[in-house]
Amino acid sequence: MLTRAIRSVPEGGSSSAPASRATDVAEPPGAVTTLEFRTDEAIRARHYGARLFAPGRLTIAHGRRTAILGPSGSGKSTLLRALAGLLDITGWAIEHGRDGHARIALMEQSASLLPWLDVAGNISIGARLRGVPINHRRRDELLRRIGLSEVAAAPPETLSGGMRQRVSLARALYEQADLLLLDEPFTSLDAITRRRMQDLVAAESTGRTLVIVTHDPDEALRLGERIVLLEGTPARIVTLEPGVTLDDLWQRMLTGEPASPASPRAHHADRPQSAARL
Repeated sequence: MLTRAIRSVPEGGSSSAPASRATDVAEPPGAVTTLEFRTDEAIRARHYGARLFAPGRLTIAHGRRTAILGPSGSGKSTLLRALAGLLDITGWAIEHGRDGHARIALMEQSASLLPWLDVAGNISIGARLRGVPINHRRRDELLRRIGLSEVAAAPPETLSGGMRQRVSLARALYEQADLLLLDEPFTSLDAITRRRMQDLVAAESTGRTLVIVTHDPDEALRLGERIVLLEGTPARIVTLEPGVTLDDLWQRMLTGEPASPASPRAHHADRPQSAARL
């Protein structure tokens, strides 16, 4: 069973603190989200029935960007869905360093747009479901920034795959959530549009907690302030030190060993300006 304990946990502190009550007090600067595998038992998802991850702990610092990198089938999407509280998993627990009212936005690989709503309606569907007024100014600004203002009234079926993916991204960004979870959000985009959407995500996630899943080492370096690798079967979580280079990442992914000697030049020069915070 998936256990979601909503606690205020200082980074590096104990995870055994009592659960916090819902409060309007601002989150402590060092608060974190953790996904912890607490036992040596096989960690299984009921709908998989197989061991997923080796024992370990994934810690995600509040207000930082974490990129999860690994090959297909390594469990990246499973981790993301677990952080969103959408999986029934035995053997692990989640703690969010926020009160119980923390908001989470998840963009999955499938755009999953509602066919009876137009593009604009799909972007702001969260507000409609919560029964709150639509922020038309924010929605229109996101439409402009994803380059789809001219098709705001179009049904999803008329859009290309890349356009649908941008709408799905805008829908997640519209929420301005405390924890933003993106599962390979740029795979259907051409190189120029991909770069622009990376810049948009970097700008929109400033001061928020972002976890992005990717297959692309360069993308992980460009957007991630912390990079997490999933290695082996069952997957072992490896959190890399700041300053890792592109060569290091490729070497690690291809061989399982870090490059030697490590290059003194970190491959961060091409990051979006708002993401260059290491």
